[in-house]
Order: sequence, then C-alpha cells, then structure tokens
Amino acid sequence: GLDSLANALGDELLPILLPILQSSLANEEQWEIREAGVLALGAIAEGCYSGMLPHLSTVIPFLLNLLQDKHFLVRTIACWCLSRYGAWIAAPENESVLSAVVQLLLERILDPNKKVQEAACSAFAGLEEHAGQQLVKYVTPVLHTLVAASQRYQAKGMYILFDAIGTLADNVGAELGRPEHVHVLMPSLISKWNALSDSDPMLIPLLECLTSVFRALGPNAKPFAPPIIERSLRLLDGATVRTQQGDPEPRDYELLACNLDLVSGVFDALGSPETEQLSDSAALRRVLLASMASPRAEVRQSAFALLGTMAGCPSVGFVQGLPEVLKAVVAAINPDYVAVSNNAVWAFGEIVIMFVLGRESGSAAGANAAASFAALKQQVPEALSRLMAIVGRSHLNANLIENAAISIGRLGLVFPDDVAPSLNHFAQGVCMALRNLRDDVEKEQAFLGLCQVIKLNPFGLSNSFLYFCDAVASWKLCKPELEAELVQILHGFKNSMGAAWKGYFDGFPQQLRQTLQDVYKL
Repeated sequence: GLDSLANALGDELLPILLPILQSSLANEEQWEIREAGVLALGAIAEGCYSGMLPHLSTVIPFLLNLLQDKHFLVRTIACWCLSRYGAWIAAPENESVLSAVVQLLLERILDPNKKVQEAACSAFAGLEEHAGQQLVKYVTPVLHTLVAASQRYQAKGMYILFDAIGTLADNVGAELGRPEHVHVLMPSLISKWNALSDSDPMLIPLLECLTSVFRALGPNAKPFAPPIIERSLRLLDGATVRTQQGDPEPRDYELLACNLDLVSGVFDALGSPETEQLSDSAALRRVLLASMASPRAEVRQSAFALLGTMAGCPSVGFVQGLPEVLKAVVAAINPDYVAVSNNAVWAFGEIVIMFVLGRESGSAAGANAAASFAALKQQVPEALSRLMAIVGRSHLNANLIENAAISIGRLGLVFPDDVAPSLNHFAQGVCMALRNLRDDVEKEQAFLGLCQVIKLNPFGLSNSFLYFCDAVASWKLCKPELEAELVQILHGFKNSMGAAWKGYFDGFPQQLRQTLQDVYKL
C-alpha cells in the first residue's frame, strides 16, 4: 500500500504525490476523490513526516474544514488523518492549532453519524496522548462532550469512549479530581457501572477506564469506591473459582487482570488508612495468592502490581499474611517473563522497604512484622541471586534492570550483613543502572543501602569503584544524609590508595573528575 511505499521511499515520494493530493483534496464535485486524498495524506504521515512538516501549517487547517464536509465518509477519514499528525498538532508552538483541533473534534464526537462519532473519539484519544498536560485548559468542555456522548453511543462507540476517558485521566491527572469535574464525570460512569451486567463485554473497557480515573481522582474517589470495590471483589472471586476448577469462561483471565488493576488503582488513589479494611480482606488475599500462581502471564503481572501497591500502604492483615506470598514473589523474578518479572521485582522492593518505613512511622508494618520479617530474611539469598542475575545482563529490559538495582539497594538497607558478601558480584551492574535514574526517593533508598553494604565490605567495590563514582556523579540534588555517606566512602577509598591515588584518579574521564572534585572535594 501507499504507507509501505512511503516508508520505503520517504520524502522522495512527495514531489510526485503532493500535486496529486492537492488536486484531490480540492475536488468539490466528487466526495470519493476528497476521501481518497485524505486517506493518502494519512497513509504517508509516518514515512514522509519530515518532508510534510513545512506543509502542515496549511494542510491541517484544510483538514479541519473537511471535518465539516457534507459527506460523512470524508468527515470520518479526516478525523483519522488528523490523528496521524497528532505530534505536530500538540507541539507547544502550535497552541492555536491544538485549540482548533480540540474544538472541532469535540463537535464531531457528537456528530449525527455513528462512523464519524467513533472516528472522532478515537482520534481524540490519540491526540490526548500527544497533548498531555496541555489538555488541562480544555478539561471542562471535553468532559461535557464525552459525558453527552455516553448518552448516545452504543456498543462499539462505548469501547472507544471509555478509552478516551481513561486516556484523558492518564494525561491530565489530578486536574480531573477538581470537584466541578468529578461532579460531571462520575455520575455518568457510575450509572454505566450499575447498568452493565457481570457478563456484559463492555465491563472490561469500563474497568480499564475506571482504573485510570480513580488514580487521577486520588482522595476524591473515596465516595465512589465502596460499591465498586464490593462488586470488583465479587467478580474476582467468581473468576478465580472458575479458573481453579478448570472451567473458566473465555474472558475470565482478562476479567481477573482488569479487576486486579482496578483494586490497585483504588489503593493508589486512597492510600492508607482509607484502604486498611480492603487490605485486611481475606477474600482479596485469597484472590491475590491464586492470581500470582495463574497460568496466564497478564494475570500474574497485575497481581504483582497490586501486591507492590498494597505494600505502599500496609495494614496489619497484609503484613501478617506476607509469609504466604513471599515465595511466590521471589519465584516470579524470572527475566524470561519481562513484564511479570518487572512487577515482581518492584513488589519485592516495596515489601523490603516497607519494613524500614514501618519502623520509622510506628505503623502496622513495624509493630506486627516479626514473623513476616523473619520470612523475608529467609528469602534474601534466593532473591539476591535472582536480582544479581538480572543486573549482570545488560541486554535485558532497562526498566527491569533498574528495578532490580533498586531492590538490591533496598535489601542492603534492611539486610546489609546478608548482602555485603556479594558486593563484588553486583556492584558494577547496580551502579550502571542507578546512574540512569532520576533523583527520587527510590534512587535515594538504593544508594543508602549500597552505602551500608560498601561500609561492611569496602573491598567488594575495588573493581567497580569507577562505576560507583559515575553513579554518584549522576546526582543533581543529594540530601545531606546521603551526601555525607557518599563523601565518607569516596574519601575512604582515596585515602586507602595513598600515593597511588593520583595516577588512578587521573585515568577517570575529565568531566567525571571535575564533578567529583567540585561536589565531593575528591
């Protein structure tokens, strides 16, 4: 097709194609010719993007006119074509263009024709991903339009509409939690939730939509959570029983994954102590254990994501139930299943750090954790072995390696005596991963743990000191407590080398030397 030709030839195609496109798009007599021209314009968007850039300031307004074409198929294809150039439309310098596109796509979302409705809603969902926070100023008209559409759309259109609402929530975040927006959006979503039967295929996209919406609403989701959670737990329990009995319905695994994600979204939104009763739920714990052992990777992935989220706001029941889940978490640290392993690694790190945070706050995590802490300590050798295997393989998924490095650092913070003897096996990989992280609390915890381990086994850093220095230099704004630890290690290593230090340090890259001298007085 033309898209393949554009990908193969790139901008070389444009001198031949552009005159044909201009003639086709300007054809007022035959709508079929206009439609074909717009289709061609969208088809070349990827392959000829750079060559089209100088023309988009005139092409996009022309497409906006075609959104009001008298023939519905032209309006439909114009919506799709606009979405193909979403990155340019959403560029900061094209704010006026974005405003015009938003306004007209919202009009087409309420078009009398169903095909146009669906194309416009799909195009708007794509534009949301490009525009991100730029959509904050349009949230009010967007919500009013999408809610109005929910009263008109039927099956296929509702799938697309739920995706557009969820994508809006993902991109504007807390803005959606403003009371005036909650008042517009939530009654409509709750009405749909109550109207759909448990067997309705529309329930899956609504679950996905609600997950994003709850995360965006944050604490303002509280009034809507209880009935949704009650039904979600019932759906989870039913799907779990059917899968365990070997008689699952076709969509049971998808239902499990989506409901686990929704519960995770509720934990994210409400936090502790609002979720304590939910966290203590025996029904949720039973479903979680079963889901972590599911034969389907997407269910295990969602289960470990929920587990990690629950560790962030632990209850008494959650902490006391940890011995049951720890073996499953560690066993899932297997890079053959990247998405599952990534969530398991993250969840394991969240559980480890939970004990530090719990002790500091005097929460349930600290006060009721003796048995679970002992169970965690028992898992350290196997967990560390699996985590080291990940950070030692640079070809693996970068996010997986970074999460593994953070978890090793956190282990060092909680169990430094158990981790220190293996420092020489993981120091290089961990430091290479940590240097790429943005400055945040996870990076700080990992570094603090690494420092504890180094102090116990400084010789374990000997072959990786350059990588440690490179990771240290990645900090832009380091808290005083951590900075003091880093200075102690850096100067301790320098002093241990005596006269050999100057020659060794001179071998460092010039920029790294400068940073270490300026910031850490090395």
